[in-house]
Amino acid sequence: MIAQTVLQAGKTAARFRFEALPHLWVVFLVIVPLVLLFAWFLYRGNNGVRGPKRWILTGLRAGAVFLLILALFRPILEKIRTREVRDQVILLVDDSASMGRVDGYPKSEKTDKLAREAGLAPGESPETLTRLDLARRVLKGPAGILEEMKSRFDLALYGFSRELVPLADLSGLQATGRVTRLGEALEAVFPEAVGGRTAAVVLFSDGRSNDGLPPLEAASRFAAEGIPIHTVLCGRPSALKNLAVLDVQAPANVLQKEKVTFKVPVRTGGLGGMKFRISLVRVPGEEVLEWKEVRVPSRGGTQVVTMTHVFDEPGMVTLEARVDPLPGESFLDDNKAVHHLRVLSGKIRVLYIEDYPRYEYRYLKGTLLRADRAVEGQCFLFEASPDFPQEATKGLPHLADIPRTRKELLGKYHVVILGDVAPSLLGDTSRESDKFLQLLKEFVEFGGGLICQAGVRAMPDAYRGTPVEDLLPVVLLEPGDLDLQPGPQDRPFQPVLENPATPPQMLKLLPDPATNRLLWKEGLEGFYWFAPVLRAKAGAQVLLRHPSRKNKYGRMVLAAAWDYPHGRVVWLGLDSFWRWRKYYGDKYFDIFWRNTIRWAAEGRLKRGSDRAVLELSKQIFDVGEKMEVTVRLRDEDFVPSTAPTCKLFLLLPDGRTRSSTLAADPSEAGSYRGAFRFREPGTYALSLREGGAPRGKVLVQGGFRVRMPLKELARPTPDAKLMAEIARATGGKSLGLEEAQDLLEALPAGGTRVIPVGRDPHPRELWDTPWLLFVLIGLLGLEWALRKGAHLP
Repeated sequence: MIAQTVLQAGKTAARFRFEALPHLWVVFLVIVPLVLLFAWFLYRGNNGVRGPKRWILTGLRAGAVFLLILALFRPILEKIRTREVRDQVILLVDDSASMGRVDGYPKSEKTDKLAREAGLAPGESPETLTRLDLARRVLKGPAGILEEMKSRFDLALYGFSRELVPLADLSGLQATGRVTRLGEALEAVFPEAVGGRTAAVVLFSDGRSNDGLPPLEAASRFAAEGIPIHTVLCGRPSALKNLAVLDVQAPANVLQKEKVTFKVPVRTGGLGGMKFRISLVRVPGEEVLEWKEVRVPSRGGTQVVTMTHVFDEPGMVTLEARVDPLPGESFLDDNKAVHHLRVLSGKIRVLYIEDYPRYEYRYLKGTLLRADRAVEGQCFLFEASPDFPQEATKGLPHLADIPRTRKELLGKYHVVILGDVAPSLLGDTSRESDKFLQLLKEFVEFGGGLICQAGVRAMPDAYRGTPVEDLLPVVLLEPGDLDLQPGPQDRPFQPVLENPATPPQMLKLLPDPATNRLLWKEGLEGFYWFAPVLRAKAGAQVLLRHPSRKNKYGRMVLAAAWDYPHGRVVWLGLDSFWRWRKYYGDKYFDIFWRNTIRWAAEGRLKRGSDRAVLELSKQIFDVGEKMEVTVRLRDEDFVPSTAPTCKLFLLLPDGRTRSSTLAADPSEAGSYRGAFRFREPGTYALSLREGGAPRGKVLVQGGFRVRMPLKELARPTPDAKLMAEIARATGGKSLGLEEAQDLLEALPAGGTRVIPVGRDPHPRELWDTPWLLFVLIGLLGLEWALRKGAHLP
């Protein structure tokens, strides 16, 4: 413990202290009584000394002993530098996303008073300003709250959401914080508040703390130091009636004439039982494409509204999902969400490679070659004579050979169907066939689709140990697994759907799941042969299984599919879908093959480019969250790009465009990586254009949404109770925004005080100085003289 006394105030002061002083209770309750008792004990037998003389002698003896003991406590005299400072006020202003909300204010005396305190112009309403804007206006308004605090105190200004941020002025606040850590902000400012010069802490917030230390726990530390926290509630603390369109979930790239599904999550609060209308609107132009009327659940919450639309014309499209305002709804800024998409005019280009004209080939090439708005194909049959014109969709050239270069394969086709072809047929030499198989693997890795259909000659057994085996979503049997080979099939079997309730799109022959399941079970012609495989690979989706044939992994897989890694691969262990034509003609045969081709092509179609891939770390981001972007780019010969940078164009929610440059990734040829952060919510789109020109052809585009953090949006109503409890716990005042001028009365008048700013590094030790010896000799000498005068020994 240190005992200290300030001897002089000003620029320099002297401080006297004891370096080794024990606790004061030890001094007064132990040491002092013992010294007095000791001194009294020495004179108890001197009967010649009575009355005042005895007490004087006892006092002198006790004083000498005290002086010796104080020397043991090491008295020190040091000089300290001081300065005069004003009292401090700490102003904390909430900068989280919830402070960006606009509240509804009914016509009332309080609303009129708030308008006056905020200095609003005639006709201007608090309903047009966010909570943060109103707080700013009130602080800088006619009452001059901010300027008055600056004139009376040293004002320390901070904004807070996730972290505490010192500010020079209120313009640094933007209401974009992803969470509100009110307790953490109080805890972070506490070290500055203690020290004796902080008059008060003033807190402007909606009180909606949703993360970190409990605010009341942090406030208790201020209460212990006697520092009041005055709270000013921002926002209207009433039940919030609100409809909010959270997102528009739909692809960024779609095909012309394709049915596109839009899923729109809508959150409702305080509007239970009411109906609202939601519309899908094309902008500009305000063309309503689709609309629905939806009833709000009695308890509110989030519901997903689904709408579909077919786009007849290609091009860039901007859509808004809008909900019409309902009576009593206080916040309208979140009644819509924007989505950008690109409608592609290109068809699915298919290359079909087959060895001999088996029945499946005869009917499948007819499906590919028939006039169709979405699919066009070229076939190559190895058994065809040299003068036979290989079949192709009308208007496409007849193939003289299968593609041999990246540009021919990657640049022309979306899907390759590989039939019952021996690998040796794919090239004049083994090196040439190996090169084609490697090129086929690169085609899939680039995003292309591959459909492998089994046959009795080569597929899949002949592809064991080739790149195609890596691509397949199934594990092949070993040559010695003869017990797993199928026996003679004299009776047809019906494939079993792996997921009959929700089958993948390629197996949806009828739209109704129950009818579709019945068709697969009983309505189609059965199969007599299948190519057995051991099992599906990890991560693959099983489509069809055998109804009875099993191995240790369960019923044997007849069809499976998977993504690898950017493309898609389908394995079909059946070779006679053509048998379905017996009663239905081409109907279900065409539906199955078109669905399968469409699914396999999706990897290439949805990215919208033959030469580029745009990958986003995800599709929905919180304000301030990092978004990672990867671009994979190839040149006109489909060789990975060697350019050092890649330019992207960012379409902002307000329609403006800005450019950004990504740097090449040295670890992967043709790859470019970068990261973005966005401070404004809305729907954005990134595009890569030909030649890096703003008006160049769009090679690839990706849309994404930036939203306010869910924690900030989940409970937007101001928490008046919490703000009042913080003020009450610390002895502060709890005010509404319209009462903020009362802060000036709650704060003290303000003043100055002297505080130490430095000390002498070499203080003066007093315990061994001559004056201590002189005082001690003086006390003992005086006692001796008095003793002699009293004739004591």
